[in-house]
Amino acid sequence: MSRALVLVFLLAACDSPVKPYAPQLDVFCVLRTDDSRPVALVGRSVSYEDRDRAGDWNGVDSATVVIAQGKDSTSFRSLPESAGYYQSDSLSVIAGRSYGISVRTPDGNEVRGSTIVPGSFHISSISSTADSEQWRVRVAWTASQAAADYQLLVTSVYANVGGETLCHRWSMSSDSGGAEFSTPLDGYHMVLATVGIRVGALDRNYTDYLTMRNGYGYHNTLMHIDGGLGVFGSICVAETTIYPPQPSSPSTLGRPVLPTR
Repeated sequence: MSRALVLVFLLAACDSPVKPYAPQLDVFCVLRTDDSRPVALVGRSVSYEDRDRAGDWNGVDSATVVIAQGKDSTSFRSLPESAGYYQSDSLSVIAGRSYGISVRTPDGNEVRGSTIVPGSFHISSISSTADSEQWRVRVAWTASQAAADYQLLVTSVYANVGGETLCHRWSMSSDSGGAEFSTPLDGYHMVLATVGIRVGALDRNYTDYLTMRNGYGYHNTLMHIDGGLGVFGSICVAETTIYPPQPSSPSTLGRPVLPTR
């Protein structure tokens, strides 16, 4: 190929118009076995240039949001005084079952997705040790079928003699059947009263979405959504409450609560 012909190609490429950014529907909906009123967020993506003008959320009103399980379907309603927030008044999310979502906007754009809720599981054991300052707890749970990852949410509740309480929450990820954590026995001039433990078994959709958001960019292959961006996933939950050791007695542990659905 001659140099002149190569130069023509390069000049043609430089003169090609830049395609305008095409917004995509952005959907976020994660079903949980411990929540019968799930929320779906429906918005549109924005370009980097328009991000400052559009703000953190570019919600879409008047969308039709439907979740189907077998022959049954549930329509979501738009939450008042919100932009792109939709909620179901009653949707039983059952471990091990598959669900599909359809989101359609007034201009005809549509997003679809499906999820298989991870199987039922339970917290199998809790052990702990304590010194004068810290309570160290080890939690173990059985395997949940089809779970891609697990998340442990810990809620430490502190109280004082006046009846005031203060909550401190944090979470961690675990791909095994257990995790360890520590929590102070005293905090903010209050004494530790209870510790809530909630273990979530995450489906593949939500696991991949969190992986992507934690540093791997926006890749549709990790979203499992047809026609747009976002995630439609599910979590199966097992939870319990435990009580800190008393100075004159050994640790008192709560009884694990199994999923009810």
